[in-house]
Amino acid sequence: MAYHLAAKLRTASLVVGFACLTACGMPEQPKVSNAPHAEDVEAVRTHVDSLRREHTARARDTLARLDNAVNAFLAHPDDDSRAALQDAWRNAHDAWVQIHDLVLDDAVLAGTFRIDAWPIEPGFLDSLPGYPDSGIVMDTTLDISAATLAEQNGITDKEEVSLGFHPLEYYAFLRPVTDFIPANEDDPAHAEQVMRRRQLVQVLSSDLRERIDAFLDDVEASRPPEGDYLTRLLLRAQQSAQGAFRQASLIVDADHGHCEFSQSSRMSLAAETKVLQDVFEPDGKLMDLLRARDEQAADNLESALGEAGTLVSSTDMTEAQRARLPLLFSSIGHQLESFATHLSR
Repeated sequence: MAYHLAAKLRTASLVVGFACLTACGMPEQPKVSNAPHAEDVEAVRTHVDSLRREHTARARDTLARLDNAVNAFLAHPDDDSRAALQDAWRNAHDAWVQIHDLVLDDAVLAGTFRIDAWPIEPGFLDSLPGYPDSGIVMDTTLDISAATLAEQNGITDKEEVSLGFHPLEYYAFLRPVTDFIPANEDDPAHAEQVMRRRQLVQVLSSDLRERIDAFLDDVEASRPPEGDYLTRLLLRAQQSAQGAFRQASLIVDADHGHCEFSQSSRMSLAAETKVLQDVFEPDGKLMDLLRARDEQAADNLESALGEAGTLVSSTDMTEAQRARLPLLFSSIGHQLESFATHLSR
């Protein structure tokens, strides 16, 4: 897609901008000091575990609400039930983003393609203007089931996505309500298309809830990561910052990010930024430990996190602020990587 190419060009230019940002007060190598005390590390772990439990509960709640909203919409497809479905989708996806960023176990994270793969090609799912016969819905040789959709998911290309949040987002936000109203049996071909589309949305919702419930069960059962806890936590936060950088670079000019169908990419990025801020909040002890190693670097990190949170939550960013946002996430990622490198020594 055109916007993917534009995003890559913007990202290349942002790397140059980041070099200027780091040259203006962002130290590259925090100073090494003594290793943190075990009780301080345990305080950080307790704080992060508390956040994880809080967001796990929220994810389960919002996912159940999304499943109920899908059922209500399919039972009575109209503008009101569609609006309720859209709200439920946004809340569930935000909750997913936040719990995902708090998981430190790579084995648990490995299976998320079936949950949150993006970008997607809508024509792989359903008919489009100019392509009336495209998609799984129109291919009557395929039955609509979780097993079939799993077989089709990413079958020849990573954008051939048939399961997860974003196919459901596409149906909730871009397809008209009339596409889900049971059709007149006098037109059997159209009636079958509507029936298959409704079945697809139902399977998407059921499979998503099943997959995330299993993911959350794994999160709750997972053991602490091997090796140094603080290093692993910082590297996971760095991965989140890298993802936020990519997202921010896609919404510099327009909302072409993770949630473009719902035009809520910035809302999703704000949720991701908030959980990063929560990990480093003063009560959690982690920022104090970083400050003990290099006060200036920790102050810069705290300032960048605060500014990024303010900007991404703003409804009227200036052009300069939109351009600065990806640079902030890039600098945050580099700072976290630098701290992690020195903590592991």
